[in-house]
Amino acid sequence: MLGKFRHILKRPALYIVAPILALGLPALLHTVSAGQADPGILRPEDLPADAVVLIDDPSASSKIEHPLSSGLTSSLRTQFSSEEQSLLLRHKSMRSFAAILPAQGIVVFNFVYQYATATEAEQAAKVLQSDINGAATLFQVKDFDFKEAKGLQGRGFLLQGNAGDSVYWFVGSRGQHLVLLMVNGMERSSVSSVFESMIQKLMTK
Repeated sequence: MLGKFRHILKRPALYIVAPILALGLPALLHTVSAGQADPGILRPEDLPADAVVLIDDPSASSKIEHPLSSGLTSSLRTQFSSEEQSLLLRHKSMRSFAAILPAQGIVVFNFVYQYATATEAEQAAKVLQSDINGAATLFQVKDFDFKEAKGLQGRGFLLQGNAGDSVYWFVGSRGQHLVLLMVNGMERSSVSSVFESMIQKLMTK
């Protein structure tokens, strides 16, 4: 993955799904595990019954390239200031959840990064939000009512993907955790509906 973070966010979900499928579906499904619940992480029960869960285990996250993976270090160095790069890559752990909704042709990813302090997590979210706000393909910024969100705060973004798809992202934080949610598909109304549903699920975590 190359280029500024906002360019990564506008790409179709295939930038992550393709490496996953390259592992082979049988082997991939073997990695699915109940795992430990983390603040802000989606669970299989949060999705429709026909959802195909791809990743639900901490060890599975190392098999894909995630938005703040170590493989992005060189790219981040040239696209963000040294202070921003240091902050973004300072996360101590990362947990991911991924699923496909085959009936709707939608992919859902949830990334949760743990930082040393709540201040670091909130600052990391602000750096990424600021970057997305400058994207030429940014179509809409969405705010949410977080009064009942158990500490979750952040903003939603709709970007136009390279294939004409709709890419919804939520970038926020809860305590020491940076929370990223991506919902991607071709039919905007369906993607929007799933995105809203996933946000509501995250609020109750």
